[in-house]
Amino acid sequence: MLKSSIRIAMLAAVTAASAFSVSAQENILANKPIYTLGEPKTWTGGDQTYTFIVDDLQKLVAVPTNTANVYLYPENGAINTPESQAIGIQGFYIDMESSKQVYTVSTTWEGAAAAALSIYVTDEVPTLDILNSPATFSASGLGQYTEKTFVLPEGVKGRYLVFQPTEPTNWGWGCKMRSISATAPEESVLTSFSVSPLFIPAGESAAVTYTFLNQFGVAMDADVTVEGGSLDGNVLTINGDYATFTASANGVEMQATVYAVNAPEIPAAASILAPVYTNYPEGYNYNDIDFNGTAGFITAYNGGAKELGRIRWANGEVAAAFGDTRCVFFYNNNGLIQGGWNTKINPSERGFGILHLDIFATRNLVGNVVFEGASVIGVNHEIVLQPGKWNSIDIALTGETDINNMSVRFDEANAGDIILSNIYFSTQLDANDHEAPVFDAVSVNPLAMGATFNLTATDNSATLVYYVIKIGDAAYSCSGKSGEEVVYTVSGLTPDTDYTASITVSDGVNVSEAKEVAFHTTVLPVAADPTLPAEQVIAVFSSYYGATELPAFNNWGSAASAAPMTVGDKTVLALNNYEGQWGGLINFAVNNTDLEIKALHIDILGAATDGELTLYPVWNDETGISVQAEGTHLVTAIKANEWNSLDFNLEDDFGYKEGTIFQFAMNGATIPNFAVDNFYFYTNDSTAISDVNIETAAEVNVFDMTGRCVRANVAAEKAVENLPAGLYIVGGRKVLVK
Repeated sequence: MLKSSIRIAMLAAVTAASAFSVSAQENILANKPIYTLGEPKTWTGGDQTYTFIVDDLQKLVAVPTNTANVYLYPENGAINTPESQAIGIQGFYIDMESSKQVYTVSTTWEGAAAAALSIYVTDEVPTLDILNSPATFSASGLGQYTEKTFVLPEGVKGRYLVFQPTEPTNWGWGCKMRSISATAPEESVLTSFSVSPLFIPAGESAAVTYTFLNQFGVAMDADVTVEGGSLDGNVLTINGDYATFTASANGVEMQATVYAVNAPEIPAAASILAPVYTNYPEGYNYNDIDFNGTAGFITAYNGGAKELGRIRWANGEVAAAFGDTRCVFFYNNNGLIQGGWNTKINPSERGFGILHLDIFATRNLVGNVVFEGASVIGVNHEIVLQPGKWNSIDIALTGETDINNMSVRFDEANAGDIILSNIYFSTQLDANDHEAPVFDAVSVNPLAMGATFNLTATDNSATLVYYVIKIGDAAYSCSGKSGEEVVYTVSGLTPDTDYTASITVSDGVNVSEAKEVAFHTTVLPVAADPTLPAEQVIAVFSSYYGATELPAFNNWGSAASAAPMTVGDKTVLALNNYEGQWGGLINFAVNNTDLEIKALHIDILGAATDGELTLYPVWNDETGISVQAEGTHLVTAIKANEWNSLDFNLEDDFGYKEGTIFQFAMNGATIPNFAVDNFYFYTNDSTAISDVNIETAAEVNVFDMTGRCVRANVAAEKAVENLPAGLYIVGGRKVLVK
């Protein structure tokens, strides 16, 4: 995935289902009396009370698309008590003043929607008893911020329409409605016709589906014919560049076009300085490649460019492969502008001379590549797209000092169906420059689980140079200014192993010969043995205390994994693919009734680079409720290539006082790999420390009152020398330092 802060957004269009609008037909609920179903409900929690106000309910029929919220159940966690939940959502009914036939009912919701609802239509004044009878219509899956139109069974008629939402959603069991409207039956008129998919790879066939909607946005029947292709059942084969479908219903005809699309041309890998959205090299796993924004690779959808961000298709996307190229399809004809990227990019500093895009259009379109925060290249750059072909677009970025946001935009009149592919930054070079950069210096410093490379190269014209480091099947990239040293660390290597790195450097077009560097990773250090006696410890995993069974691990849906690893004569737990992932040790049980545990110890072997972990235990309190107190998750610095010996006070650091600890989370990682040893809980009871005579022992260990060893094997006479004031355990005895 692209991991940082660039998002490219595009407005495109397809003939889509038109949203229901009561302007298309009379809203038979408008300005009619509305009443609560039963008495107005009152919800309470603590010192807060919310009583339903009938006047507020009138907003539901004031206008078809009211933006104010009518609270049918208050979105307030303080009122979210079992008693208030048992009261349920406020139902209501609308008096249409005469018996009317109801065809559709439409609703709009705020973020705190109801997940389900029941509708009743009756000629009798409704009471709560109506909820015990079968509903005229039921629906579920409404979702947040949704607008829904429900088609009631044919022939439904009555004076009163009863609306009873159920299953409130969102954090506070909230339920907020914005509008309700209804229509009477009317002959359907074909208003919208669409075919899916709208694009088929050239030379292939594909199954197609149709959507026919009437003036209320409700599905209807129609007849279909096709020109420029043939149908075998619902499988379409296009004879030329496109096929045209014609839908007919009640004297109305509408057309839609499906295109046969050839794959866009694949760019040369060396021309891509920063891949944003294009092909991915076969055999590569993006989790294993650090493109770092400057790859000499063709990368796939969300496959690299960590510094440039993750593409998010705010108006919906369907990704598929056309030949060897992945593409994104935009179906949106409502004229909305969506998305953008949210970081500052300095093209000149990075050597990005061109932003390239390939766009396939279904008709002649005129739009703009729009930059925000641009100081040199300007805001709008007009693009003219020709239909039925790939339009190759290059926007010159030379001289630009700062770009905050970029999007591709069309107004409603120009909106059309679009395919997007091959978005990348490339360079602008002297056309007469055909020479690759020259290496000035290359060196490698082996680490236990990685290696640090020092690279310098000079180019005769380019400001920036781009390095690619290949080790086995993995590839890594970095960049720097011509003539200046770049330091880059590769992680995830195996300790005590021979490797050969193949390194090339380019100016974005011209690539040097590979330079090979052999190295041997160092041996992993061994964690120091604990010093606490066994009776003071509850060990989850520590060979020193005989807890040799690897603890269970849960990645909580991420790519993180756990496996045993040998370090010296010990087995430790290796954790991999952790950067930006979630995971932790689970399914153990430690309770302070077993031992008066006060603290937790864990040894963590850092990976090739320094980083951070967010660490915290999870426990069940006396009522069985899972607890991980807010504000007590500790972000802990992890030094690379060494064992980080960590001790935590359970109450002071995490808020733990009692209950069964069953999980230890290790989240928010900025390092991809690390290892764990000596994971145990312990007491700070000084009587559990072995009895050593401080007067006679030549050397002693010194512990603070959490049980943490602050000095080991120190001469007895210098045991507390220069220590901060406090109480210590020295040779098994309490010593007060003033």
